Amino acid sequence: MISNRSECFDLLFGLLNLGVADITSASWSLLTQVPVNQQLLSKIRLLDEVAPSDDIVNSAASKVGSHAISGQPLRHMSQMEWSQIIDPNGIHKMLYSLQLVNQLITINNEKLNEAEIQERFDWRQRFLELGGFDHLYFILITYNFDAIDDGVAPGGRQIMQR
Repeated sequence: MISNRSECFDLLFGLLNLGVADITSASWSLLTQVPVNQQLLSKIRLLDEVAPSDDIVNSAASKVGSHAISGQPLRHMSQMEWSQIIDPNGIHKMLYSLQLVNQLITINNEKLNEAEIQERFDWRQRFLELGGFDHLYFILITYNFDAIDDGVAPGGRQIMQR
């Protein structure tokens, strides 16, 4: 699949960053029509880039907490670590990642069974405990929203307003 081949996925984001309205629009349209990139979805779902690691323990930006369900120690991760999942440096990839986060936090009781609803509640809790909300807040207060133009990031303003 095109969305799961990293070279194709990266090429689409490269086309989006060209800043040519027609190419951007066509690339974004294609990106939203192909299946979700499973590598990025897995990274977001598992929060594997922000899982506790021994190399970063005791960093000044980390706060120690514990997972509400498992009781396992969790660290409040730095902006740099969170940027591996929701990268504020590329508007299109950031918007794509935010759409995936939105899918994980949205609960439609009519379409989800109890286990799926609980999984989403657990994911939201872990996201908050690891500092995901803080990362999004940091993006919101530091990002230049004047740079979001529907010609450059189709639907960008609507996504950021959610």
